[in-house]
Amino acid sequence: MLDKFNKKTDDYTTVDYGWQDELIAVALNYIEQYYPLAQGYTKSANVSKLERSLKELSQGYKALKTEYQGVVQLEVYENMTIYNGFVANYADEATRFSGKAYACALELSAYLSNKVKFDHSVGSDEVAQEAFEFYVDSRILEIFCDYHNFIMVNSKASLNSIPSGVLALQAKTISTQKSAEEIKQVKEYFDALAGERALVKNAFKHFSYYDYVKLYDADITAYEKVSPLARAYYKQIERYYFMTSYFTNISCIGKVCKFAANNIFA
Repeated sequence: MLDKFNKKTDDYTTVDYGWQDELIAVALNYIEQYYPLAQGYTKSANVSKLERSLKELSQGYKALKTEYQGVVQLEVYENMTIYNGFVANYADEATRFSGKAYACALELSAYLSNKVKFDHSVGSDEVAQEAFEFYVDSRILEIFCDYHNFIMVNSKASLNSIPSGVLALQAKTISTQKSAEEIKQVKEYFDALAGERALVKNAFKHFSYYDYVKLYDADITAYEKVSPLARAYYKQIERYYFMTSYFTNISCIGKVCKFAANNIFA
């Protein structure tokens, strides 16, 4: 139901401001689907991180709602500068809320995996269908969190178009009827992808895609003059988000990936 992310390009025309609504939806849908599994926790369980993230999510929602209410009061004929200022504030708050939504969803995932041990049968000879689905949903959540970190944080919503991998992944349906061997291959695939994720996180510490686009006019040679390893970081980011089809016909991380990609989804 999130909307109103349209900014004016003139007095009569509006365009989509960003991808906050699509990204936020993934995290919130995950929380909605899996929070019932955590309702039976006992006082002895360490849920402080989960409780803190839920509190921050609630506070973030209140702040987001305030900005949203400011936007819905705008008239269609409002001055473009004033109109876009309200939308920009709303979009910034939505970006912060997106981060809180993913933080809460990831804490829920960690609690269900580490405390409830809901998916610990994955990789064994006997895996319940619900456990496998939770395991894959949790890995996909991590991937969408990566997209949040790239699109909304590192690049500051400066991309002209969203990476196709986001849309491709959203369109997939998890196939849960798998043999133990197939599930093992899927787990190896996600383990390999976790290694890619670690490399990307390190690249983000040293490379700003926003600066690359806005300050250096997408000229990696110019960026290298201030950061000698910029090209290496750029290639890693491009590899993960743009240059490979991780979620359609994966072949970048060896035979395991290609096998798993054809067997994760229906």
